[in-house]
Order: sequence, then C-alpha cells, then structure tokens
Amino acid sequence: MTPEEADRKIEFILETTAQNTAGIAALRQSIAAEHQAIAELRQTVAGQQRSIDGLREAVTAQQKSIDGLREAVAAQQHSIERLRETAAEQQRSIADLREMIGITNIILRDSMKLEDARISRLDEKMLQLMEAQRAANEAQKITEERLNALIDTVERHIGGPDHGHRVQ
Repeated sequence: MTPEEADRKIEFILETTAQNTAGIAALRQSIAAEHQAIAELRQTVAGQQRSIDGLREAVTAQQKSIDGLREAVAAQQHSIERLRETAAEQQRSIADLREMIGITNIILRDSMKLEDARISRLDEKMLQLMEAQRAANEAQKITEERLNALIDTVERHIGGPDHGHRVQ
C-alpha cells in the first residue's frame, strides 16, 4: 500500500469516526430531550393526581352536604307544610348532587384512562430510549475499536522501519 493510499484510508477512517461521534452526540441530545419529556409527563401525571384528589375531596364535601340536608329535614319537623317544601328542595339538590357525582365519576374514569394511556406511551418511549441507548453504546464500542485499530495502524506506520515501508 502506498503512503497516499494509507493516508486516504486514514482520512476515511477519521471522517467516519467524526461522523459516528457526531451521531452519538445527537443521540445523547435526543436522549436528554426524551428525559426532559418524561420529567414533564411525570409532572403532568402528578398534577392530574392532585386534580383527582381535589375532585375526591369535592365528592366528600358533597356527601357531607347531603348529610347536612338530611339533618335539616329532621330539625324542621315542626311544620308539615314546610317539611314538604324543604323535602322537595332537598330531593332536587340530591338529584343535582348525584348528577354532579355521576359527572365527576365519569371525569375521574376518563382521567384515569388518559393517564393509563399516557403511562403506556411513556413505557413505550422508555423502551425505545433504552433501545436507542443500547444501540448508541454498541456504536460507541465499535467506534472505539475502530479508533484503536486506526491508532495501532498509525503507530506502526510512523514507528516502523522506513516509516512503514517493508524492506525486502
């Protein structure tokens, strides 16, 4: 092999190594972005959980309101007419509260389904991220092996007799 051919091969290997290094850097940036997206998704999930907890507290408060309405009916037994009016009002309130509880339950169920779907997508992205990291590690290992082989070749070329030319 002539020195020019060896130089071209070395240059090709160096260019390939530089491309691989740039690819690894881009992959690391992508991984960092995925980690950021995962952190944001976790924050969103935490916010949704706080919202669900707030809705549960509202349901508890509504249940206490129903209990309060029932106590009010018992306290107002001195007037039958007033009792009937109050009972009718309370029945409407209970129906409204039940409707709100039903709506709240639907919202909670839908929120849980959305969170389950988000978590599933997060799991898929985590698996993709792990696969990409594994591929990056393999690529880096191959690049390091190639670089070591290049270094050995260059050292032999520079340090050999007559700078790499064989004497016959």
